[in-house]
Amino acid sequence: YDTGELVLWEIIDSQIFIRTLHRIQVYEPTLIILPSTSINPCMSKLTTILRRNISQTVKIKEVPNKNFSVENGFDALKQYTLNQEKLNLIHENLIERDFALAAVAGAVWFFQKHQDSNQYHKDLSFRYFRIRFENPEDTMLIDSKTILGLELIENKNNKNGLSLFSFLNNTVTPMGKRLLRNNILQPLIIE
Repeated sequence: YDTGELVLWEIIDSQIFIRTLHRIQVYEPTLIILPSTSINPCMSKLTTILRRNISQTVKIKEVPNKNFSVENGFDALKQYTLNQEKLNLIHENLIERDFALAAVAGAVWFFQKHQDSNQYHKDLSFRYFRIRFENPEDTMLIDSKTILGLELIENKNNKNGLSLFSFLNNTVTPMGKRLLRNNILQPLIIE
């Protein structure tokens, strides 16, 4: 939320949710929002896998199922998209992407509900977001053991030691640093 950007993707994943975990490791969220049926009355397989494989600093919050709706997702995109031409392009990319749209609806509902409390973010005053859809099938999947073994992000022996990321990092802004990190962890597949 701090960047004012809404990135949408819909992952076709295996039963062990390796692609989902990979995306979470790449983006390093501080908060994950799930439908309430994923948590109560019993934890879903995805929720169990998330709790075992993500940092303890990442909070998992539930949103009532009724707030995950495709129609509300389209309405939220209309409300928060600055550029109407871009909205039409996003709309074309999201046809048959019901889970991505439902996730938008759930996230928007959650942040609107908590807007006054400032519990999760200091400033919830964005009027518009930069919105884009990413197709995760166009990127390479690098598992976490490989990331550690190749020292892509940090040196195993010395936290301040040389890694591929520290070698390439000549960025000036925090956003540039995040973009470089994301591009190292999930490089594009060129055919």
